[in-house]
Amino acid sequence: MTKFRDERLGKCKPKHIDPFGLKTVFNKWQTALGDHAWNSLFWGNHDLPRAVSCYGNDTGYRAESAKMLATVLHLMKGTYYIYQGEEIGITNAGFTNISQYRDLETLNFHQIQLTEGMSEGDFLQATSANSRDNARTPLQWSDAANAGVTTAKPWIAVNKNYLQVNVKLDFDKPNGIFQRYQQLIKLRKELPIIKHGNFKLIAETHPAVFAYQREYEGQTLVVIADFTDQPRQLNAGEIAPIEGWDLITGNQRRIDGEISRSRYQTITVYKKWSHRH
Repeated sequence: MTKFRDERLGKCKPKHIDPFGLKTVFNKWQTALGDHAWNSLFWGNHDLPRAVSCYGNDTGYRAESAKMLATVLHLMKGTYYIYQGEEIGITNAGFTNISQYRDLETLNFHQIQLTEGMSEGDFLQATSANSRDNARTPLQWSDAANAGVTTAKPWIAVNKNYLQVNVKLDFDKPNGIFQRYQQLIKLRKELPIIKHGNFKLIAETHPAVFAYQREYEGQTLVVIADFTDQPRQLNAGEIAPIEGWDLITGNQRRIDGEISRSRYQTITVYKKWSHRH
């Protein structure tokens, strides 16, 4: 899993993302705001590294983790913001030389840290994970020259993986990342529980699973998201048995006892009760 910033050196000394700490923060936002305010839900913007590189796996499980990240955040309470390229799983830039960067913060940090003794290699490794330029490369429209953005030289280099990751390619996939975003947006419009339901964190102590339950006017929604590339079992003892429909697959599903999960999988179970309780 990609890394975040150190308390003293900031972006120049990344550290591993902690899924437990991440869900603790989201739980605080969801419950503290509750019915008193309205959340802004987002993974990234022009100042942050790409979500799939930061919180997921941008190599072996790029599509799986991108869809998982979209699902776990879309089904919370609040307004979801999609940063350009997130909807097709664009990754960090992958630059290998300081000359490729344009961000003044990165260039200034480069001079400061090298003066203080950091090696060029260590700085570039940190910058590859955290530079703001990761989110500022041109949107990858197609596999044409310069990712189909321009016939001229772009102001900053196109991500070198544009041949494999681009809008045209993902749009043609029946189970692609963009299709998942469309599906989630449609669900948010159709199901009031996503917009108005309360929030309860479940499986709180699990180190790799982010799970929560929503309830609203006789409806229940359980969301279980796996933040790892290791298949494992989840004891559902903290999750009340529920049988309903998986919003993603459309299949009927029951949660009760042990749950087998695949890498970066998201399980959703929606139940509309015949009466309130």
